[in-house]
Parts: sequence; structure tokens; C-alpha cells
Amino acid sequence: MQLTDAQREAILNASTEASAAAARGERTASERPDRRIHGEMGFMVGSHGTRGVYGTADIPLGENAGATVSFESSRFGYGGRGGRVVDPRLREDFR
Repeated sequence: MQLTDAQREAILNASTEASAAAARGERTASERPDRRIHGEMGFMVGSHGTRGVYGTADIPLGENAGATVSFESSRFGYGGRGGRVVDPRLREDFR
């Protein structure tokens, strides 16, 4: 199929930068994902000295890349020295 000169001129005159980008499959500004840092943080507190904190963040890098970083710090225990886990079956006075 071949276009006539008049058809070609009509297409070129009707084309805009946005319509050309859409024809190439590019996203418009409103369709692009938000390029800000997003994440969450949380904490927990439980019985016997159990506690913890955690978080994660999604960080955009440039236009087409990103990184995700996470952290977690927890202590589980019976509230003994330093929050260590102490199995009562191992204590001397339990025997």
C-alpha cells in the first residue's frame, strides 16, 4: 500500500508530538508512574521484651530504573539480660 502525496501531507499536518509518541507506544506524563520515593515503616512490641522495627523504600533511579532497600531489627526474648532468648528448660532452677 502506498500513500498519495495528498494523504501523506494530511497525516503530517494532523500529527502532533503527543500523537506521534502515542503511536510509538510511549506513555504520556499522566500515565507515567510517580517518580518519588515510596515506602513504609513499622514496629512491633510484644510480651517478654519482644520488640522490633522494620522498613522498606522504593527509590527511582533515572527514568527507567529503581532500587528497593529494606531493613529490620528485632529482639525476641523473655526480658532477661539484653533481651536474650532463654529457654526455661535450660535454667538450673528448672531441673
